[in-house]
Amino acid sequence: MTGSASMDLKKGSQKNRQESQEAAPPWRALWVLALGLAMIVLDSSIVNVSIPSIIAAIHINLAQAQWVTALYSIVLAALLLPSGRLGDMIGRKRILQVGTVIFVLGSVFAASASSGTLLLLARFVQGIGGSLVMPSTLSTVSATFRGRHRATAFGIWGAVMSSAAAVGPFLGGVFTSTIGWRW
Repeated sequence: MTGSASMDLKKGSQKNRQESQEAAPPWRALWVLALGLAMIVLDSSIVNVSIPSIIAAIHINLAQAQWVTALYSIVLAALLLPSGRLGDMIGRKRILQVGTVIFVLGSVFAASASSGTLLLLARFVQGIGGSLVMPSTLSTVSATFRGRHRATAFGIWGAVMSSAAAVGPFLGGVFTSTIGWRW
């Protein structure tokens, strides 16, 4: 065996040992992050389909109905950067947990809303929760996954976001026509 071939084999075996010594990527954590992301994205698209039922159920006008869909997105978008910074300062995990609680509470509040004003307030709260969840998921994926697993993790994150946006209108239609818009 020549000297360069021997060196190539040594380099290859060192690389294999380094890869095998890397900690296994936390795929379960990625699925938790993906679930949080899906929850945020689904909410927007599900509500869009449910608007006619919401208008009929709580007797809101068209302007209020437009705000029901827009307010969530506006609050979410406006608070993404400050929420990401907050996650950097006090911890992504904590922000993700707080955001999930706020979002779920806002969702329960929205489901029980008896007027347009209450529904708009609930959507505002959901937007705050969503703005805490979304940047936490992305930055956690970025900080947690390394090497060859990073591209896969980002691909899964992006696929979940796209899939949730695509499935949301279908689920909104199913929920609205079967168990009601409040679900």
